[in-house]
Amino acid sequence: MKKKDHHKEKITIDDIARMAMVSKTTVSRYLNGKYEYMSEETKQRIEKIIEKYQYKPSTVARSLKTKSTKLIGFVVSDIENAFAAPTINSMNQELIDTGYHMIIASSNNSIEQEKKLIISLIEQQVDAVLLNPVSFDASHLEDLNIEVPIILIDRALKDKSYDIISADSLGSMRKALEHLKQEGFTELYAFSEAYENVEPRFRRLQVFEEMLRNQGYSEEKIKDSINVIDHKNVSDVEERVKNIIQKTKSGVPAIIAINGRTLLALAIAIKNLGIRMPYEIGLIGYDDFGNNTAHGWTMLAQPPISSVTPNWDELGKKAIDLVIMRISNPKGLKKEILVEAPIKAQESTKLYQKYRLE
Repeated sequence: MKKKDHHKEKITIDDIARMAMVSKTTVSRYLNGKYEYMSEETKQRIEKIIEKYQYKPSTVARSLKTKSTKLIGFVVSDIENAFAAPTINSMNQELIDTGYHMIIASSNNSIEQEKKLIISLIEQQVDAVLLNPVSFDASHLEDLNIEVPIILIDRALKDKSYDIISADSLGSMRKALEHLKQEGFTELYAFSEAYENVEPRFRRLQVFEEMLRNQGYSEEKIKDSINVIDHKNVSDVEERVKNIIQKTKSGVPAIIAINGRTLLALAIAIKNLGIRMPYEIGLIGYDDFGNNTAHGWTMLAQPPISSVTPNWDELGKKAIDLVIMRISNPKGLKKEILVEAPIKAQESTKLYQKYRLE
């Protein structure tokens, strides 16, 4: 007689309850981890039956009953952005023991695509959406935020009625500018890609303008100190750097790059021009790879380049904590969480130390 293969048998909660000699409610409590409602003997009896028959509860059935799919959506503005991979990895690690799973999508810097993706996630009945928004102005999210909790990551909106977790752009910008001042650089310049609708860049430039204003710069000079570039147009970046060198009558100028691609474009331009850092120009900027790349390109450059390095691991972990908190308490007060972005001072800005030693 052929031996019965229990692994191929499909059983239901009714079957488990009958074999364990308990009620369906007790089995349901076991499946939901509510062991305090049963004795240790009952728990072990149910556990053995589930293991024997390799029972797996239906995700669809459970979601219908609990009104939770245990799904979280993450819509990132640009999946190729250096912050995306380490942040996603960190979030996945944090989700392992929570029972939640993540659906990841990229809006490719399109507001229309962003809206479509969020609507699609709502149709899939996700419990919450983590959003790295395309634009600082996102009125299209108002109605969607009623359908599902939307939590912002790394970029804020004009509308402050959302939870948000981000790197401390303002604090880190102030520290970077103070570092350049202490090292003795005489003229400060900021380089950025288009920034009007990208909140971190916009805020960082606000701090830059504020500091120059406090140092007595005229509004015209402040305007001239900000360069908006296309990171792919290296020849234009080279011309702008040469112009800064030429019009600096005394002392040494310094540039702060507002985002990672701009920092890389500047490093290439300065190398191509044969300009010596920090003797002829200083360079510091936001390294979008953050401190996840201890041996990243800024450390390998010659000389190594000073950078502001967000902790994407911490950002990802705290983002998941915030999402799960919001799912469990949808009507609670909105939270703003900042993750430190420390400065790694390298040879490219150690002007005072270089001159003191040499």
